[in-house]
Amino acid sequence: MFITEKDIFSYVFSPETLSEEKRLFISESEELSPLVRLYTDIKNGLDEEISPELKAKISAKIPAYK
Repeated sequence: MFITEKDIFSYVFSPETLSEEKRLFISESEELSPLVRLYTDIKNGLDEEISPELKAKISAKIPAYK
């Protein structure tokens, strides 16, 4: 089966958009598990609050914000 990176992204963020066959294949694939973990970590990180101190440090590194 041909699985794209977009399929893996969809598997994590909107699994209902994939066929059952692709969802099953991705969930059982050892080879794809690092990418699934990466996108899962990204998705989980979206829910975390960023402290004002960290935001200030990040913005200090972006030339357009100076």
